[in-house]
Amino acid sequence: MVRILAVLFVMWTLFLAAAPSSGGSPLRQQPSDTGTSPALLRYRELSRAAERANQDVLAAQQRLTDSQAARDRASGAADLAAARAAQAAEAETSARTTLIDARAEEDVQRLLADEVVAASLGGLRLDGWAALLSSESQEEFLAAGMLMDLLAAEQDKMLDKVSAAVAQAEKALRDAESARRAADEASVAAIERRAATVEFATAAQQAMDETYRRKQTLDAVAMVVARSLAALSEGERRVLGQTGPVMSADGLTGSAGGAVRYALAQVGKPYVWGAVGPHSFDCSGLVQSAYRSVGVAVPRVTYDQVHVGVPVARDQVRPGDLVFYYSGPSHVAVVVDSTWSVHAATSGEPIKVSRTDHIGPITAIRRVAG
Repeated sequence: MVRILAVLFVMWTLFLAAAPSSGGSPLRQQPSDTGTSPALLRYRELSRAAERANQDVLAAQQRLTDSQAARDRASGAADLAAARAAQAAEAETSARTTLIDARAEEDVQRLLADEVVAASLGGLRLDGWAALLSSESQEEFLAAGMLMDLLAAEQDKMLDKVSAAVAQAEKALRDAESARRAADEASVAAIERRAATVEFATAAQQAMDETYRRKQTLDAVAMVVARSLAALSEGERRVLGQTGPVMSADGLTGSAGGAVRYALAQVGKPYVWGAVGPHSFDCSGLVQSAYRSVGVAVPRVTYDQVHVGVPVARDQVRPGDLVFYYSGPSHVAVVVDSTWSVHAATSGEPIKVSRTDHIGPITAIRRVAG
Protein backbone atom coordinates (compact mmCIF):
# COMPACT_ATOMS: atom_id res chain seq x y z
CA MET A 1 0.00 0.00 0.00
CA VAL A 2 2.85 2.37 0.87
CA ARG A 3 4.45 1.64 -2.52
CA ILE A 4 1.18 2.41 -4.32
CA LEU A 5 0.75 5.69 -2.46
CA ALA A 6 4.31 6.66 -3.29
CA VAL A 7 3.75 5.95 -6.99
CA LEU A 8 0.52 7.89 -6.94
CA PHE A 9 2.30 10.83 -5.33
CA VAL A 10 4.92 10.80 -8.09
CA MET A 11 2.27 10.54 -10.78
CA TRP A 12 0.26 13.35 -9.23
CA THR A 13 3.38 15.53 -9.04
CA LEU A 14 4.01 14.95 -12.74
CA PHE A 15 0.43 15.82 -13.49
CA LEU A 16 0.56 19.03 -11.50
CA ALA A 17 3.72 20.01 -13.31
CA ALA A 18 1.86 19.66 -16.60
CA ALA A 19 -1.30 21.40 -15.37
CA PRO A 20 -1.98 25.18 -15.52
CA SER A 21 -0.33 27.23 -12.77
CA SER A 22 -2.45 29.39 -10.46
CA GLY A 23 -0.41 32.52 -11.08
CA GLY A 24 -0.56 32.81 -14.83
CA SER A 25 -2.07 31.60 -18.04
CA PRO A 26 -2.11 27.86 -18.81
CA LEU A 27 0.84 26.31 -20.58
CA ARG A 28 -0.50 25.73 -24.07
CA GLN A 29 2.64 25.22 -26.07
CA GLN A 30 1.94 24.19 -29.62
CA PRO A 31 3.51 20.87 -30.56
CA SER A 32 6.79 21.24 -32.34
CA ASP A 33 7.72 19.28 -35.44
CA THR A 34 9.54 16.79 -33.24
CA GLY A 35 6.69 16.53 -30.71
CA THR A 36 8.90 17.25 -27.70
CA SER A 37 6.95 19.77 -25.66
CA PRO A 38 7.31 19.19 -21.88
CA ALA A 39 3.65 18.27 -21.48
CA LEU A 40 3.77 15.85 -24.38
CA LEU A 41 6.98 14.29 -23.08
CA ARG A 42 5.36 13.72 -19.68
CA TYR A 43 2.32 12.21 -21.32
CA ARG A 44 4.46 9.83 -23.34
CA GLU A 45 6.57 8.85 -20.33
CA LEU A 46 3.46 8.06 -18.33
CA SER A 47 1.99 6.11 -21.26
CA ARG A 48 5.12 4.04 -21.68
CA ALA A 49 5.24 3.28 -17.94
CA ALA A 50 1.59 2.24 -17.98
CA GLU A 51 2.12 0.07 -21.06
CA ARG A 52 5.03 -1.75 -19.42
CA ALA A 53 2.94 -2.30 -16.30
CA ASN A 54 0.09 -3.62 -18.46
CA GLN A 55 2.38 -6.14 -20.15
CA ASP A 56 3.67 -7.21 -16.73
CA VAL A 57 0.13 -7.81 -15.52
CA LEU A 58 -0.76 -9.83 -18.62
CA ALA A 59 2.46 -11.86 -18.41
CA ALA A 60 1.86 -12.67 -14.74
CA GLN A 61 -1.71 -13.75 -15.51
CA GLN A 62 -0.44 -16.04 -18.29
CA ARG A 63 2.23 -17.57 -16.03
CA LEU A 64 -0.37 -18.22 -13.36
CA THR A 65 -2.75 -19.84 -15.83
CA ASP A 66 0.03 -22.00 -17.29
CA SER A 67 1.35 -23.05 -13.87
CA GLN A 68 -2.11 -23.95 -12.61
CA ALA A 69 -2.75 -26.04 -15.73
CA ALA A 70 0.60 -27.81 -15.26
CA ARG A 71 -0.22 -28.41 -11.59
CA ASP A 72 -3.58 -29.94 -12.48
CA ARG A 73 -2.00 -32.17 -15.14
CA ALA A 74 0.72 -33.30 -12.73
CA SER A 75 -1.83 -33.97 -10.01
CA GLY A 76 -3.89 -36.13 -12.35
CA ALA A 77 -0.77 -37.98 -13.50
CA ALA A 78 0.28 -38.60 -9.89
CA ASP A 79 -3.15 -39.98 -8.99
CA LEU A 80 -3.09 -42.23 -12.05
CA ALA A 81 0.44 -43.46 -11.25
CA ALA A 82 -0.56 -44.18 -7.65
CA ALA A 83 -3.58 -46.17 -8.85
CA ARG A 84 -1.39 -48.16 -11.23
CA ALA A 85 1.09 -48.85 -8.44
CA ALA A 86 -1.76 -50.14 -6.26
CA GLN A 87 -2.98 -52.34 -9.12
CA ALA A 88 0.55 -53.67 -9.63
CA ALA A 89 0.82 -54.48 -5.93
CA GLU A 90 -2.48 -56.35 -6.08
CA ALA A 91 -1.26 -58.24 -9.16
CA GLU A 92 1.94 -59.19 -7.33
CA THR A 93 -0.04 -60.48 -4.34
CA SER A 94 -2.29 -62.48 -6.66
CA ALA A 95 0.72 -63.96 -8.48
CA ARG A 96 2.32 -64.97 -5.18
CA THR A 97 -0.91 -66.64 -4.05
CA THR A 98 -1.11 -68.48 -7.39
CA LEU A 99 2.45 -69.75 -6.95
CA ILE A 100 1.74 -70.97 -3.43
CA ASP A 101 -1.36 -72.80 -4.68
CA ALA A 102 0.59 -74.31 -7.59
CA ARG A 103 3.33 -75.61 -5.32
CA ALA A 104 0.76 -77.07 -2.95
CA GLU A 105 -0.97 -78.74 -5.89
CA GLU A 106 2.37 -80.18 -7.00
CA ASP A 107 2.91 -81.73 -3.55
CA VAL A 108 -0.62 -83.14 -3.52
CA GLN A 109 -0.26 -84.66 -6.98
CA ARG A 110 2.99 -86.35 -5.98
CA LEU A 111 1.28 -87.93 -2.96
CA LEU A 112 -1.77 -88.93 -5.00
CA ALA A 113 0.40 -90.56 -7.65
CA ASP A 114 2.14 -92.66 -5.05
CA GLU A 115 -1.16 -93.64 -3.46
CA VAL A 116 -2.70 -94.61 -6.80
CA VAL A 117 0.24 -96.88 -7.58
CA ALA A 118 0.11 -98.46 -4.12
CA ALA A 119 -3.66 -98.99 -4.23
CA SER A 120 -3.63 -100.52 -7.71
CA LEU A 121 -1.28 -103.26 -6.56
CA GLY A 122 -3.08 -104.11 -3.38
CA GLY A 123 -0.90 -101.92 -1.26
CA LEU A 124 2.36 -103.47 -2.55
CA ARG A 125 5.14 -101.70 -4.40
CA LEU A 126 6.42 -104.26 -6.90
CA ASP A 127 9.82 -103.64 -8.32
CA GLY A 128 12.65 -105.93 -9.23
CA TRP A 129 12.84 -109.27 -7.31
CA ALA A 130 9.85 -108.41 -5.11
CA ALA A 131 7.57 -108.39 -8.13
CA LEU A 132 9.01 -111.64 -9.45
CA LEU A 133 8.69 -113.54 -6.15
CA SER A 134 5.10 -112.38 -5.54
CA SER A 135 3.87 -113.37 -9.03
CA GLU A 136 2.29 -116.84 -9.51
CA SER A 137 2.97 -116.98 -13.22
CA GLN A 138 5.03 -115.34 -15.94
CA GLU A 139 1.88 -113.79 -17.40
CA GLU A 140 0.98 -112.23 -14.06
CA PHE A 141 4.50 -110.85 -13.72
CA LEU A 142 4.35 -109.32 -17.22
CA ALA A 143 0.91 -107.85 -16.56
CA ALA A 144 2.10 -106.34 -13.32
CA GLY A 145 5.12 -104.85 -15.10
CA MET A 146 2.93 -103.30 -17.83
CA LEU A 147 0.65 -101.84 -15.17
CA MET A 148 3.63 -100.40 -13.36
CA ASP A 149 4.87 -98.78 -16.56
CA LEU A 150 1.44 -97.35 -17.30
CA LEU A 151 1.03 -95.95 -13.81
CA ALA A 152 4.56 -94.52 -13.88
CA ALA A 153 3.85 -92.80 -17.19
CA GLU A 154 0.63 -91.31 -15.81
CA GLN A 155 2.52 -90.20 -12.73
CA ASP A 156 5.14 -88.50 -14.88
CA LYS A 157 2.44 -86.71 -16.88
CA MET A 158 0.76 -85.41 -13.75
CA LEU A 159 4.07 -84.29 -12.27
CA ASP A 160 5.08 -82.60 -15.53
CA LYS A 161 1.76 -80.79 -15.62
CA VAL A 162 1.91 -79.46 -12.07
CA SER A 163 5.62 -78.68 -12.39
CA ALA A 164 4.88 -76.63 -15.51
CA ALA A 165 2.17 -74.82 -13.59
CA VAL A 166 4.66 -74.06 -10.81
CA ALA A 167 7.22 -72.75 -13.31
CA GLN A 168 4.59 -70.58 -14.97
CA ALA A 169 3.49 -69.22 -11.60
CA GLU A 170 7.09 -68.45 -10.64
CA LYS A 171 7.59 -66.49 -13.88
CA ALA A 172 4.31 -64.65 -13.35
CA LEU A 173 5.44 -63.67 -9.88
CA ARG A 174 8.78 -62.39 -11.16
CA ASP A 175 7.00 -60.32 -13.83
CA ALA A 176 4.53 -58.99 -11.26
CA GLU A 177 7.36 -58.02 -8.89
CA SER A 178 9.15 -56.20 -11.70
CA ALA A 179 5.96 -54.41 -12.76
CA ARG A 180 5.24 -53.40 -9.18
CA ARG A 181 8.75 -51.96 -8.72
CA ALA A 182 8.42 -49.99 -11.98
CA ALA A 183 4.99 -48.73 -10.96
CA ASP A 184 6.31 -47.68 -7.55
CA GLU A 185 9.16 -45.76 -9.18
CA ALA A 186 6.76 -44.09 -11.62
CA SER A 187 4.45 -43.15 -8.76
CA VAL A 188 7.29 -41.63 -6.73
CA ALA A 189 8.47 -39.63 -9.77
CA ALA A 190 4.92 -38.43 -10.48
CA ILE A 191 4.46 -37.34 -6.88
CA GLU A 192 7.74 -35.42 -7.04
CA ARG A 193 6.63 -33.73 -10.27
CA ARG A 194 3.33 -32.80 -8.66
CA ALA A 195 5.14 -31.30 -5.69
CA ALA A 196 7.33 -29.26 -8.03
CA THR A 197 4.36 -27.96 -10.04
CA VAL A 198 2.45 -27.14 -6.87
CA GLU A 199 5.45 -25.14 -5.68
CA PHE A 200 5.66 -23.40 -9.05
CA ALA A 201 1.94 -22.63 -9.03
CA THR A 202 2.22 -21.26 -5.50
CA ALA A 203 5.07 -18.99 -6.60
CA ALA A 204 3.04 -17.91 -9.62
CA GLN A 205 0.08 -17.13 -7.38
CA GLN A 206 2.29 -15.02 -5.14
CA ALA A 207 3.63 -13.22 -8.21
CA MET A 208 0.07 -12.72 -9.39
CA ASP A 209 -0.90 -11.24 -6.02
CA GLU A 210 1.99 -8.82 -6.30
CA THR A 211 0.99 -8.06 -9.87
CA TYR A 212 -2.57 -7.31 -8.79
CA ARG A 213 -1.14 -4.78 -6.40
CA ARG A 214 0.79 -3.36 -9.34
CA LYS A 215 -2.46 -3.40 -11.30
CA GLN A 216 -3.91 -1.03 -8.73
CA THR A 217 -0.96 1.23 -9.44
CA LEU A 218 -1.57 0.77 -13.17
CA ASP A 219 -5.17 1.88 -12.77
CA ALA A 220 -3.99 4.93 -10.89
CA VAL A 221 -1.41 5.65 -13.57
CA ALA A 222 -4.10 5.30 -16.22
CA MET A 223 -6.06 8.01 -14.44
CA VAL A 224 -3.01 10.27 -14.34
CA VAL A 225 -2.31 9.56 -18.02
CA ALA A 226 -5.87 10.62 -18.85
CA ARG A 227 -5.41 13.81 -16.86
CA SER A 228 -2.04 14.48 -18.46
CA LEU A 229 -3.73 14.04 -21.83
CA ALA A 230 -6.27 16.66 -20.84
CA ALA A 231 -3.39 18.96 -19.90
CA LEU A 232 -2.05 18.92 -23.46
CA SER A 233 -2.78 21.69 -25.87
CA GLU A 234 -5.57 21.33 -28.37
CA GLY A 235 -3.00 21.08 -31.14
CA GLU A 236 -1.14 18.28 -29.34
CA ARG A 237 -4.32 16.33 -28.73
CA ARG A 238 -5.27 16.76 -32.37
CA VAL A 239 -1.89 15.35 -33.41
CA LEU A 240 -2.25 12.41 -31.04
CA GLY A 241 -5.74 11.72 -32.38
CA GLN A 242 -4.58 11.41 -35.95
CA THR A 243 -4.63 7.92 -37.43
CA GLY A 244 -1.97 8.39 -40.07
CA PRO A 245 -2.15 7.82 -43.80
CA VAL A 246 -4.86 5.62 -45.26
CA MET A 247 -3.23 2.42 -46.46
CA SER A 248 -4.45 -0.71 -48.20
CA ALA A 249 -3.25 -4.30 -47.97
CA ASP A 250 -5.36 -5.60 -50.84
CA GLY A 251 -2.32 -6.72 -52.80
CA LEU A 252 -0.78 -8.68 -49.93
CA THR A 253 -1.06 -12.47 -49.84
CA GLY A 254 -0.56 -15.23 -47.31
CA SER A 255 -1.06 -15.22 -43.56
CA ALA A 256 1.05 -12.11 -43.10
CA GLY A 257 -1.05 -10.22 -45.65
CA GLY A 258 -4.25 -11.29 -43.91
CA ALA A 259 -2.88 -10.15 -40.55
CA VAL A 260 -2.01 -6.73 -41.98
CA ARG A 261 -5.50 -6.38 -43.49
CA TYR A 262 -7.06 -7.20 -40.12
CA ALA A 263 -4.86 -4.72 -38.28
CA LEU A 264 -5.54 -1.93 -40.78
CA ALA A 265 -9.27 -2.57 -40.44
CA GLN A 266 -9.00 -1.66 -36.74
CA VAL A 267 -7.48 1.78 -37.38
CA GLY A 268 -9.41 4.45 -35.49
CA LYS A 269 -10.60 2.15 -32.71
CA PRO A 270 -9.56 3.10 -29.16
CA TYR A 271 -6.61 1.77 -27.20
CA VAL A 272 -7.63 0.05 -23.96
CA TRP A 273 -5.12 -1.66 -21.68
CA GLY A 274 -5.69 -5.42 -21.67
CA ALA A 275 -8.15 -5.41 -24.58
CA VAL A 276 -8.02 -7.92 -27.44
CA GLY A 277 -10.93 -6.63 -29.52
CA PRO A 278 -13.15 -6.47 -31.28
CA HIS A 279 -14.00 -2.90 -30.25
CA SER A 280 -10.69 -1.92 -28.61
CA PHE A 281 -7.15 -3.26 -28.30
CA ASP A 282 -3.83 -2.82 -26.62
CA CYS A 283 -0.67 -3.25 -28.70
CA SER A 284 -0.08 -6.96 -28.12
CA GLY A 285 -3.80 -7.67 -28.21
CA LEU A 286 -3.99 -6.19 -31.71
CA VAL A 287 -1.08 -8.39 -32.85
CA GLN A 288 -2.55 -11.54 -31.34
CA SER A 289 -6.01 -10.88 -32.80
CA ALA A 290 -4.60 -10.00 -36.22
CA TYR A 291 -2.75 -13.28 -36.53
CA ARG A 292 -5.53 -15.28 -34.90
CA SER A 293 -7.78 -14.05 -37.72
CA VAL A 294 -5.60 -15.98 -40.20
CA GLY A 295 -5.21 -19.08 -38.03
CA VAL A 296 -1.74 -18.30 -36.65
CA ALA A 297 -1.30 -18.61 -32.87
CA VAL A 298 0.69 -15.80 -31.27
CA PRO A 299 1.23 -15.35 -27.50
CA ARG A 300 -0.67 -12.68 -25.61
CA VAL A 301 2.12 -10.42 -24.32
CA THR A 302 5.03 -8.67 -26.02
CA TYR A 303 7.51 -10.43 -23.74
CA ASP A 304 6.53 -13.74 -25.35
CA GLN A 305 5.69 -12.43 -28.82
CA VAL A 306 9.26 -11.24 -29.28
CA HIS A 307 10.41 -14.88 -29.29
CA VAL A 308 8.00 -16.04 -32.01
CA GLY A 309 9.17 -16.60 -35.58
CA VAL A 310 12.60 -15.59 -36.86
CA PRO A 311 14.63 -12.37 -36.50
CA VAL A 312 14.61 -9.89 -39.38
CA ALA A 313 16.96 -7.02 -40.20
CA ARG A 314 15.44 -3.54 -40.44
CA ASP A 315 16.22 -3.25 -44.15
CA GLN A 316 14.62 -6.65 -44.82
CA VAL A 317 11.19 -6.04 -43.29
CA ARG A 318 8.10 -7.29 -45.07
CA PRO A 319 4.39 -6.70 -44.44
CA GLY A 320 3.22 -8.64 -41.40
CA ASP A 321 6.57 -8.53 -39.57
CA LEU A 322 6.39 -7.50 -35.91
CA VAL A 323 8.48 -4.57 -34.70
CA PHE A 324 9.17 -4.37 -30.95
CA TYR A 325 10.05 -1.20 -29.08
CA TYR A 326 11.50 -0.08 -25.74
CA SER A 327 13.00 -2.23 -23.01
CA GLY A 328 11.32 -5.49 -22.25
CA PRO A 329 10.06 -4.98 -24.97
CA SER A 330 6.79 -3.30 -23.99
CA HIS A 331 5.34 -2.20 -27.35
CA VAL A 332 4.77 -3.87 -30.72
CA ALA A 333 3.59 -2.81 -34.19
CA VAL A 334 2.69 -4.66 -37.40
CA VAL A 335 4.66 -3.70 -40.51
CA VAL A 336 2.58 -2.47 -43.46
CA ASP A 337 5.46 -1.68 -45.81
CA SER A 338 9.10 -0.62 -45.60
CA THR A 339 8.16 2.74 -44.05
CA TRP A 340 4.86 2.38 -42.19
CA SER A 341 3.47 0.17 -39.42
CA VAL A 342 0.05 -0.12 -37.78
CA HIS A 343 -0.17 -0.29 -33.99
CA ALA A 344 -2.30 0.33 -30.94
CA ALA A 345 -0.32 3.30 -29.65
CA THR A 346 -1.36 4.02 -26.08
CA SER A 347 -4.23 5.23 -23.93
CA GLY A 348 -5.88 8.32 -25.32
CA GLU A 349 -4.79 7.58 -28.88
CA PRO A 350 -6.59 5.55 -31.54
CA ILE A 351 -5.11 2.62 -33.39
CA LYS A 352 -3.06 4.27 -36.09
CA VAL A 353 -0.52 3.99 -38.87
CA SER A 354 2.86 5.51 -37.98
CA ARG A 355 6.32 5.60 -39.42
CA THR A 356 8.03 2.47 -38.19
CA ASP A 357 11.18 4.29 -37.11
CA HIS A 358 9.26 7.09 -35.33
CA ILE A 359 7.22 4.92 -32.97
CA GLY A 360 10.11 4.44 -30.57
CA PRO A 361 13.52 2.79 -30.16
CA ILE A 362 13.40 -0.56 -32.00
CA THR A 363 14.64 -3.52 -29.97
CA ALA A 364 13.69 -6.43 -32.26
CA ILE A 365 11.91 -7.37 -35.48
CA ARG A 366 10.39 -10.84 -35.94
CA ARG A 367 8.76 -12.58 -38.89
CA VAL A 368 5.84 -14.73 -37.74
CA ALA A 369 4.51 -15.97 -41.08
CA GLY A 370 5.16 -15.69 -44.79
